[in-house]
Amino acid sequence: MEDDTLATKTITKSSKTTVKKAAAKKAKELPAVEPTAKPTAKPIAKKSAASKTVSTKTAAKKPTAKKPTEKKLEVKKLEATKPLKSTQKPSSKGTSKPSSKKKKEADWYDYPQYFDLGFADETAKEVAFLPLAFERFGTGEMKRILEPGCGSGRLIVSLAEKGYDVTGFDLSDSMLAFLNKQLAKKKLTATTYKQDMTDFEVDKPFDVVLNTFNTFRHLLTEEAAESHFHAVARALRPGGLFFFGLHLYPHYADERCIERWTSKTGGTSVTFTLRATEWDKRKRIETLRISMLIRKPKQEPTRVQSEIQLRTYRLAQLQSLLAKVPELELVESYDFWYEIDEPIKLTRDSSDSLLVFVRK
Repeated sequence: MEDDTLATKTITKSSKTTVKKAAAKKAKELPAVEPTAKPTAKPIAKKSAASKTVSTKTAAKKPTAKKPTEKKLEVKKLEATKPLKSTQKPSSKGTSKPSSKKKKEADWYDYPQYFDLGFADETAKEVAFLPLAFERFGTGEMKRILEPGCGSGRLIVSLAEKGYDVTGFDLSDSMLAFLNKQLAKKKLTATTYKQDMTDFEVDKPFDVVLNTFNTFRHLLTEEAAESHFHAVARALRPGGLFFFGLHLYPHYADERCIERWTSKTGGTSVTFTLRATEWDKRKRIETLRISMLIRKPKQEPTRVQSEIQLRTYRLAQLQSLLAKVPELELVESYDFWYEIDEPIKLTRDSSDSLLVFVRK
């Protein structure tokens, strides 16, 4: 039987629950999604079988007196903000044939203000943890920080507020626009640009590279994943630190699961639902259906729905990948509680995982 334990210089501790949202007042209905319970991202796991639903049927009855019908909650469904290209081609008669292609759904990455809200409570814990880890595992000054796939920039903004020299890049125009707006609003300085995290180069090595909370799992092939790790190693100076977070798939992972939580700010509340709808075990690709139900005062609720694909990792699969990048040395492992004095030992039962690497 293969050894599924990834050696680290830590004390052993039993794995905590796969998704910590329950402790943060985020209710889950089923077991947490293993490699992505949150996005995200935390979000998150994907499965081949659709989530189970329970349907009820009532026996036919004779007509009875009508009862007043309850007023139903009307929910508007948002479409993609970007204009869609026509999928219809003009016919020879000047008319067009209906396209068989499905209309593009709204993408939750096109709504960064709500995406950002969904992970806001994680940000404070991460930002409090990082300086402690810099001191414990780093050598020299830990000032310059790079975040590939920075998304809405929750870490970029928070670290800039603490005086770090931060750089972030992403492929989403809407995410970058939101990030730059937040920086300008708070009169903060950071470097941001559009870039693919699969393979990248930097002009000057950084002290720290961050890739936390499942961002890495958007890379859907072994080649892309390995390329990213090599790019990270090139971007770090010797003695620099790489913080790498993802949901691993424990051996007991449930293929069909739902995670749901609600985040609030002011009078706005957003309920997030992550549902695993498909899992291609051969390709190790899971599909998540993501829904955001947005409620604002004096407005009808609106819903954004989209699907994302993430690559799944069991511990042995991650070990195999890391062996291809010897420049990065694993020095410690944590879960998503981010408690500096409570590291974990990675085993085949591990799920929420934050790995700390040192650049040799």
